[in-house]
Amino acid sequence: MAVRPTPTPALLLHHRGIDKGWGLWWLLAWAAAVASSLVTIPRIDPGVSSASSALEQLGAIGLCLPLVLVGVLVQDRTAWLTTTAPRSPVLMRLGNLGLITGVSLISAMTAAALYPNDIRWLRIVSLFALLLALTLITGVLIGGVWAAFLAPAFVILNTIPGLIPWEWNIVYNPATDPVLIPTAAISLATAFIVAATSAAVQRSLVQRPDREDAR
Repeated sequence: MAVRPTPTPALLLHHRGIDKGWGLWWLLAWAAAVASSLVTIPRIDPGVSSASSALEQLGAIGLCLPLVLVGVLVQDRTAWLTTTAPRSPVLMRLGNLGLITGVSLISAMTAAALYPNDIRWLRIVSLFALLLALTLITGVLIGGVWAAFLAPAFVILNTIPGLIPWEWNIVYNPATDPVLIPTAAISLATAFIVAATSAAVQRSLVQRPDREDAR
C-alpha cells in the first residue's frame, strides 16, 4: 500500500499546531467570547448604577479566550529549522506573525458584528488587537505558555475597582477610544519589531560559533 506524501504546507501547519482540532477550538473560543458579552453585571464605572453588557468584565475577559490558542501558534516548534534555514529567519518570523495577526483580526472583525449594539464595532476590534499584541510580544520574548497569561492579567488589572482611574481605563471606558485605537496599532507594530529583532539575534548566535571555528 503506497504512502501518500503529506504536502509541505500541511507539514508547516502541523508543526505550528494548526489542525482540525485547533480550528474547532478556535470557533468555540470565539463563540464563548461573544456569549460572555451577553451576561449583564454591575458596571465598572462608579458613576453609573445600571447593569452593563458587552465588554464590561466578562465580555472583555472573553476576548482573551481565542488568545490562548494564539499562544500555541506563536511558539516556534521548529526553531532549529528557522535559525539554520537558508532563507532569512526574519522574513520567516514576520511571515508567521503576519499570518497569525491576519487570521486573528479577521476573526475578531467577524465576531464583533455579533456583539450587542451598545458597544462600537471598532472598539471591540481595537481592544482585541491590543490584547493580541501583548500576547505576541510575550510569546516571542518568553514563550507560548506564558503568552496566554499577559492579556487576561491586563484585563483583570483594569477590572479591579479603583486600581486604574476610570478616565484612563482603556479596557472599559469608551471615552478612551482616541487613545485605545492608536495604542493598539502601535502595539502590533512593536510586536513585529520585537519578532524581527529576536529572529535576527537568534540567527547571529547560531552563526557565531561557526565563524569562530573557521578562524
